[in-house]
Amino acid sequence: MNADALWLSRASVLASTRPARAVFDIVDQLAAWLRLGSARRARLLSPLARAALAEQLKPVRAPQMQAVVDVSGGEQHRAPDDRGKVRS
Repeated sequence: MNADALWLSRASVLASTRPARAVFDIVDQLAAWLRLGSARRARLLSPLARAALAEQLKPVRAPQMQAVVDVSGGEQHRAPDDRGKVRS
């Protein structure tokens, strides 16, 4: 097994946003590397595939906007991660 493998770096990137998918990808590659039989591999991957699908089907939440009223009475919006930058 190569530590520089492309599938491992892809799983590492996915881990922050889609951890269940990353685990599925890693276990799938390990099962192939270990040459597990198809029935055993299916039993191993089935719950991981279910979790990855459930993760993908979760609705994506839009960031909540915070309203900031300026002194002139106009309303401006800022996202919580903007670190104080105000968008009109």
